[in-house]
Amino acid sequence: ADVWFDDTVKPVRGVAALEHYMAESAAGAESCTVEPEDWVRKGPDFYIRWRMHIRFKKFRKGRTTSTLGLSHLRFDRDGKVAYHQDYWDSARGLWEHVPVLGWAIRKIKSRL
Repeated sequence: ADVWFDDTVKPVRGVAALEHYMAESAAGAESCTVEPEDWVRKGPDFYIRWRMHIRFKKFRKGRTTSTLGLSHLRFDRDGKVAYHQDYWDSARGLWEHVPVLGWAIRKIKSRL
Protein backbone atom coordinates (compact mmCIF):
# COMPACT_ATOMS: atom_id res chain seq x y z
CA ALA A 1 0.00 0.00 0.00
CA ASP A 2 2.96 2.31 0.65
CA VAL A 3 4.98 1.39 -2.44
CA TRP A 4 7.81 3.71 -3.51
CA PHE A 5 8.32 3.99 -7.28
CA ASP A 6 10.76 6.18 -9.19
CA ASP A 7 11.40 5.73 -12.92
CA THR A 8 13.78 8.76 -13.15
CA VAL A 9 10.95 10.76 -14.70
CA LYS A 10 8.78 11.06 -11.61
CA PRO A 11 8.85 9.58 -8.10
CA VAL A 12 5.51 8.43 -6.68
CA ARG A 13 4.47 6.94 -3.36
CA GLY A 14 1.44 4.75 -2.70
CA VAL A 15 -0.62 2.39 -4.82
CA ALA A 16 -3.24 4.97 -5.87
CA ALA A 17 -0.59 7.44 -7.04
CA LEU A 18 1.26 4.67 -8.88
CA GLU A 19 -1.90 3.46 -10.63
CA HIS A 20 -2.68 7.03 -11.73
CA TYR A 21 0.87 7.63 -13.00
CA MET A 22 0.97 4.32 -14.90
CA ALA A 23 -2.41 5.01 -16.53
CA GLU A 24 -1.23 8.47 -17.65
CA SER A 25 2.04 7.04 -18.96
CA ALA A 26 0.26 4.27 -20.87
CA ALA A 27 -2.12 6.80 -22.41
CA GLY A 28 0.85 8.62 -23.95
CA ALA A 29 2.22 5.52 -25.67
CA GLU A 30 1.03 3.78 -28.78
CA SER A 31 2.96 0.72 -27.64
CA CYS A 32 5.51 -0.14 -24.99
CA THR A 33 7.32 -3.40 -24.29
CA VAL A 34 9.98 -4.16 -21.74
CA GLU A 35 12.23 -7.15 -22.31
CA PRO A 36 14.10 -8.43 -19.23
CA GLU A 37 17.65 -9.36 -20.23
CA ASP A 38 19.29 -10.39 -16.98
CA TRP A 39 18.72 -10.32 -13.24
CA VAL A 40 20.54 -10.88 -9.97
CA ARG A 41 19.42 -11.21 -6.37
CA LYS A 42 21.33 -9.84 -3.41
CA GLY A 43 19.54 -10.48 -0.14
CA PRO A 44 16.06 -8.93 -0.31
CA ASP A 45 16.96 -6.92 -3.42
CA PHE A 46 16.59 -7.84 -7.08
CA TYR A 47 18.29 -6.03 -9.96
CA ILE A 48 16.82 -6.52 -13.41
CA ARG A 49 18.51 -5.29 -16.57
CA TRP A 50 16.03 -4.62 -19.35
CA ARG A 51 15.49 -3.11 -22.77
CA MET A 52 12.42 -0.93 -23.37
CA HIS A 53 10.85 -0.30 -26.78
CA ILE A 54 8.31 2.50 -26.91
CA ARG A 55 6.33 4.24 -29.60
CA PHE A 56 4.89 7.56 -28.43
CA LYS A 57 1.57 8.91 -29.61
CA LYS A 58 2.74 12.53 -29.78
CA PHE A 59 6.51 12.39 -30.23
CA ARG A 60 8.26 11.04 -33.32
CA LYS A 61 5.11 9.38 -34.61
CA GLY A 62 5.62 6.02 -36.26
CA ARG A 63 9.08 5.58 -34.78
CA THR A 64 9.95 3.08 -32.05
CA THR A 65 12.71 4.13 -29.67
CA SER A 66 14.75 1.74 -27.55
CA THR A 67 16.73 2.21 -24.38
CA LEU A 68 18.48 0.06 -21.78
CA GLY A 69 17.74 0.26 -18.09
CA LEU A 70 18.08 -1.35 -14.70
CA SER A 71 15.40 -1.74 -12.04
CA HIS A 72 16.12 -2.20 -8.34
CA LEU A 73 13.23 -4.01 -6.65
CA ARG A 74 12.60 -4.86 -3.02
CA PHE A 75 9.65 -6.97 -1.89
CA ASP A 76 7.75 -6.85 1.39
CA ARG A 77 6.87 -9.86 3.59
CA ASP A 78 3.75 -10.51 1.51
CA GLY A 79 5.76 -10.72 -1.72
CA LYS A 80 4.56 -7.35 -3.02
CA VAL A 81 6.90 -4.75 -4.45
CA ALA A 82 7.60 -2.16 -1.76
CA TYR A 83 10.45 -0.32 -3.53
CA HIS A 84 11.08 0.14 -7.25
CA GLN A 85 13.86 2.42 -8.51
CA ASP A 86 14.69 2.56 -12.22
CA TYR A 87 18.01 3.64 -13.64
CA TRP A 88 17.98 4.51 -17.34
CA ASP A 89 18.87 7.28 -19.74
CA SER A 90 15.59 9.20 -19.73
CA ALA A 91 17.07 11.83 -22.06
CA ARG A 92 17.66 9.20 -24.73
CA GLY A 93 14.52 7.23 -24.00
CA LEU A 94 12.08 10.12 -23.62
CA TRP A 95 13.23 13.75 -23.55
CA GLU A 96 15.16 13.67 -26.86
CA HIS A 97 11.86 12.93 -28.59
CA VAL A 98 10.01 15.98 -27.29
CA PRO A 99 9.90 18.76 -29.91
CA VAL A 100 12.30 21.68 -29.26
CA LEU A 101 13.60 20.13 -26.02
CA GLY A 102 14.83 17.09 -27.96
CA TRP A 103 16.59 19.30 -30.49
CA ALA A 104 18.37 21.15 -27.66
CA ILE A 105 19.45 17.94 -25.95
CA ARG A 106 20.78 16.45 -29.20
CA LYS A 107 22.64 19.71 -29.94
CA ILE A 108 24.27 19.70 -26.50
CA LYS A 109 25.23 16.03 -26.85
CA SER A 110 26.82 16.70 -30.25
CA ARG A 111 29.17 19.22 -28.63
CA LEU A 112 30.40 16.88 -25.90
